[in-house]
Amino acid sequence: MAELSVFWTNTALKQRKFTFEYWNDRNKSTTYSKKLNSSIKERTNILKTNPELGKKTEFIIHELFH
Repeated sequence: MAELSVFWTNTALKQRKFTFEYWNDRNKSTTYSKKLNSSIKERTNILKTNPELGKKTEFIIHELFH
């Protein structure tokens, strides 16, 4: 079985970046952001192996390339 891909919207990427910046500033350290990023990657891998766990959206993949 081919590995599935998880596509992030620009909004999701911006929100993730903002979240990391917030915690870095609040804690004056990147330690928590690194743990949070690790958790996000872990959950993303779970979605790749169990795609029915995610939420269905109307987002069309070909929009990423226009």
